[in-house]
Amino acid sequence: MSDWRKAAKQRLDEQMQGKTIKVQVGDNCLRVMPDKKDLNDDGTLKGKGIEHSPIREFGTHRDVGPDKAFNIRCGIDTEGKGKCWLCKKIASIAATKPAYAERMARQNAYVVNASRYDIDTKTFSMPKPWYISTSGRLPLSARVGQKIVSVRKDYVNPDKGYNLNVSRVGTGWKGKDATRYPDVEGDETPTKVPLKVRVAIKDLDEIIPQYDEERQKKAYFGTPDDEEDNRGARGKKKDYDEPEAEETEEPEEVEEEAEAEETEE
Repeated sequence: MSDWRKAAKQRLDEQMQGKTIKVQVGDNCLRVMPDKKDLNDDGTLKGKGIEHSPIREFGTHRDVGPDKAFNIRCGIDTEGKGKCWLCKKIASIAATKPAYAERMARQNAYVVNASRYDIDTKTFSMPKPWYISTSGRLPLSARVGQKIVSVRKDYVNPDKGYNLNVSRVGTGWKGKDATRYPDVEGDETPTKVPLKVRVAIKDLDEIIPQYDEERQKKAYFGTPDDEEDNRGARGKKKDYDEPEAEETEEPEEVEEEAEAEETEE
């Protein structure tokens, strides 16, 4: 493929992907990016290498209020500390509106910066947040997380790290077309991330939503104050991976696979 076609294809792909990385139906080659704190301004790694976690975990509420606003930050952290106006509100209506309360209940969010790798053009897209699915008995977030923390292969180092290959089937919630992510495998050889891609990495702590009681109230009562709140069922836009149907693969099998990866030379 000629250079101008490669460049045009990459621009079109960027336009179609939106503001976040989402796993599409079929095969996806993705690269987890390092934390911005581990990079110099020119994209090179700082002297000590990867010292900061590329992962951000927090609580979130989705499908909130009449507009089904999503990505509303929960005030309670992963250790159960903090306070959250929406959690209290949900608890107060749980007895009279159980389905409504369950829809808005707190969920875990698992986010990394990632880039999509085009195996045809051998190019990386600009890095974007990847809200990885946390649903199912053995969620995609757990399987990706096992790769990220692996000591056998480095999936984060931009100089000598490996790409991840994630497959997806289905687009629905249940039945024959239920969404599943059957395979999460690493490349056999490492791939270097160009400096021009690295310098585009943004600080996740500045991107992910922060707890805001007033924002929660506006979402709950149907007066979202910005575009990010108002992209639920009516807007038909979602920035996170689709929830996965119940897993058929036994967790023990994946744990054994992860353990083998850690010990294999």
